[in-house]
Amino acid sequence: EVAIEYFPADGAAQWWTFRAPASWTPVRAGLTVHHPGFPPFSIDHLKQPFSLATYSVPTPPGGSQAKLVFVSNTQSLPGMQGAVAVLGKQEFESGDMLSRLAACGALGFVTDAACRSTGNGKEEQGRIELSQDTPLFGFSILSRDLKQLKDLALAGAQAHVSIEVERSARMPVVTALLPGRQSSPEVWLIAHLCHPRPGANDNASGVAALLGIAAAYTAAIKENKDWRPDRNIRFVWGPEFLGVTALLHRHLARQEAFPCAVINLDMVGENQQLCGGPFVVERPPDSIAGWMAPVAEYITHEVFSRTAEAGGEWVPMPFMGFSDHSVFVTFPPGAMAAQVVQFCHVDDRFNHSSGDSVDKVSEVEMLRATVAGAALSYAAANSQALQKEIGGIVNDWCVMEGERMETLAARYASSHQEWAEGLLQYTAARNAALRSGKPPVNSEASAGDGKYYSAGWQGPLNIRAMLTLLRPQRRAEVSGLIRSDKNNYTVLLLLALGADGQSTRSQIIRRASFSLQKPLDSDTAQLMFDALLEAGVMVER
Repeated sequence: EVAIEYFPADGAAQWWTFRAPASWTPVRAGLTVHHPGFPPFSIDHLKQPFSLATYSVPTPPGGSQAKLVFVSNTQSLPGMQGAVAVLGKQEFESGDMLSRLAACGALGFVTDAACRSTGNGKEEQGRIELSQDTPLFGFSILSRDLKQLKDLALAGAQAHVSIEVERSARMPVVTALLPGRQSSPEVWLIAHLCHPRPGANDNASGVAALLGIAAAYTAAIKENKDWRPDRNIRFVWGPEFLGVTALLHRHLARQEAFPCAVINLDMVGENQQLCGGPFVVERPPDSIAGWMAPVAEYITHEVFSRTAEAGGEWVPMPFMGFSDHSVFVTFPPGAMAAQVVQFCHVDDRFNHSSGDSVDKVSEVEMLRATVAGAALSYAAANSQALQKEIGGIVNDWCVMEGERMETLAARYASSHQEWAEGLLQYTAARNAALRSGKPPVNSEASAGDGKYYSAGWQGPLNIRAMLTLLRPQRRAEVSGLIRSDKNNYTVLLLLALGADGQSTRSQIIRRASFSLQKPLDSDTAQLMFDALLEAGVMVER
């Protein structure tokens, strides 16, 4: 049962607080500069697909002729009417530069702000994403190109820019169903299909791994036509965040059951020697911890043991929520949630750059991810698959996790003694719940005086939408903290998920730090908490 589900791409439709993307498909785009005494300069989107900033506006038919203006003083922007700004990284990241350029009448910009150094003196173009309603176009270039364009701008050169964009597409989500003996709840296998080329690891690798898992199931059914899993297994390929959100919203509107387990494959093929990051098993939030993470890590250990000669390593990671799996676990506490696991790689030096090409993909890493995803989905969809082993797997995991947290607590004992002791108590309570097969108990809930906080949002939590509800100054502060440390995005998610109606501010912050397995900066945590209150995501009781 393979199908393509279509959703609006009009920038207006909403699924909970997630807004539909605006249809934007670049057909062709280029920038050329010819000036006496200088070699010609050109950018061609067809040859350099990461060069065009996402959501860049089209030019009139035939293109636009515009002067180049090098921006060296961010305090004033003279001569920008009808111009193309040439921006270094510092200037591009200076305050609200893009809105100021638009207000000055600039047509667009070129910048090396997203240029990525990938070692050995090599650079790659990085991805730039503009807002869907931007009046500007943008081009991402290398640092060496910026110097050439600066010289051209100072010499008074003009650029010819031609951009053609198709805006009629709908948002497609591809699904395939392996029918089980019972139709619900289902197990979902997901991979996002939306990034521009090359995008070999992010996320063609996850897309291909899902196809490999589907092929494995198809082969099994050909061998035994009577075989079926206990539960439906649904494969989903769609745009990151928005695709699965739209599909889940439609799924629930048709009164179909919330999936019981979700496995997300996002960036799973990295050649570890080239890309620099290990294979990761990302766990669900501790608030809904269950059998899924221990079994996923048991399977991953087996997969790596059987391919040890190929090298590479894998690591467990607490819930971070940077990809599609977050949608299924960020409903308000006590509402719907699935057991989720993400397989991925971190610290890939080529991610979101023109260097994410197929030569960075490892065959053995693809095999590992595909086998792990197939085995875990089989365990999730078949109640008898690990019936005898599950107790031992969970118990062994709890023992290893307890030892790991003891080591971590010892590291913080001298600088954060109270926090280190709390971490061990928190871990013991979570492990006891796991061994008993019951939901984790909030041992600190209602312990002591103070104000308590409840969830004020519906559907999966959307941090981007939350930011739009903040005062400009607060929004700038929170956005700046996330830019400086991506983990602050996770802090927002964990703080919100702690709003169970029974916990105080200090208890929620402490549990978030235990989930992240590190003490939180007090000022940052307080600012994030206040932002969630200001946006109405959390409500004081």
